[in-house]
Amino acid sequence: MNPADGVRQPKIALFRPLAWGLGLLLILAVMGGLVAPPFSTSPRHKPAKPIGTDDSIEPAPTQRPTTGNRPDVARFTPALALPGQLQREWSAEGPYHFTRGSPGLPLISLTFDGDSTDCDLPAILLVLARRGITATFFLTGEFLERFPESVRAAVAGGHEIGSHLYRHVHLTTWEENRHHDTRPELTREYLHDLLEKNEVVFRSVTGQSMTKLWRAPFGETNPTINAWAAERGYRQVTWTRNESRDKSMDSLDWVSDRAEPRYLTAPQILERLLAFDGGLRGGANGAIILMHTGSQRREERGWTILDDLIVGMIRRGYRFEPVSRLIQVGLADARVHARDDRPTASP
Repeated sequence: MNPADGVRQPKIALFRPLAWGLGLLLILAVMGGLVAPPFSTSPRHKPAKPIGTDDSIEPAPTQRPTTGNRPDVARFTPALALPGQLQREWSAEGPYHFTRGSPGLPLISLTFDGDSTDCDLPAILLVLARRGITATFFLTGEFLERFPESVRAAVAGGHEIGSHLYRHVHLTTWEENRHHDTRPELTREYLHDLLEKNEVVFRSVTGQSMTKLWRAPFGETNPTINAWAAERGYRQVTWTRNESRDKSMDSLDWVSDRAEPRYLTAPQILERLLAFDGGLRGGANGAIILMHTGSQRREERGWTILDDLIVGMIRRGYRFEPVSRLIQVGLADARVHARDDRPTASP
């Protein structure tokens, strides 16, 4: 045996395990690179989302974490925006905002806002039940808390309940400058909170979910505010107006001061609403009528014309539907006509 060989063999035996170890470490490092994130996912590396300074809708996560004692509420799919053509026909006030249903269908909706009083609600529910009419009520959370029995009576009557926010607050600067600019103190988060808190109160009062429709207090809103509400799945619903003919389906039943120029007697309220179609057949198609669950009026109460209003509209060929049905049927009809209008293929 060569003496030199005898010396080299122990060295090889010594370094072979070391080489195996280094090789194993290298393999593990490569495998680790395949499964580990390529960069830090710490929150400080995530791009910040702008706080609703435009009309875009951010994708909503599937779940929101709990905050304090508030329930774990899932985020909703953004509310349906009208297709372009229908947007021009149904509402000129931007996506997620409905001022009427389809002008091609003889359907109209009765809506009632409720915040401070329910003094007319029992009479309203009685008339609606007698005529077999289903209406839409937009109620604040404070109304829900103050008049739970009245709310349950409306639900038992089959009527749908939409949101008037938890509080009857101003959302735009209309009162100050006659512009619907978003008030500086209003944020996306605050609006979401007003909507969510109303949902929680309604469920506690009725055990049911609130319809995903909302009406801004005082009618004050704009496309940005509507988009924020749409992130919670809500469609904004106002009342129908025809600016070209200076007509409106706001009954003005809430004006209680006789000295106020807009004050109308009960017969004048009835005349105002029935005259909206201008005597044209179908002129009030899709109309959304605004009334209230009560007011400070001591006489000439708005609800007293309700039965005559229903009969008068039916005689003119209109049928009453709740707002959600008004929208649903209108969209279905629009889709059918869109298919009918498509050009047919040449034989």
